[in-house]
Amino acid sequence: MNTPQNRGPQGPPGPAGPSGGLATPHTEDIRDRILRPGQQRFGFLVFVVWRSVDGKLKERVVVDLRGLNKDVIKDTYPLPRPDNILRFVGGADNNQVR
Repeated sequence: MNTPQNRGPQGPPGPAGPSGGLATPHTEDIRDRILRPGQQRFGFLVFVVWRSVDGKLKERVVVDLRGLNKDVIKDTYPLPRPDNILRFVGGADNNQVR
């Protein structure tokens, strides 16, 4: 129910949700300058995924890097695939590299 007392999350929907919601438990660390505001262009959502393996819970740390993918420059000169290299040198008389 979206009433003035219970407005729900503010801000645009997204994988990270509204910002600033996780800093509350760390106010003492921020005050004591153990944690400081970052100057980076990116912040990444880090969370733990739990799954059951052989009846026991096992955790896995996951980092959401989808936002970084938008600004990464594609490799202009990617490494050739091994099958293309073999096709290229397969008919050569001499395969020695000097």
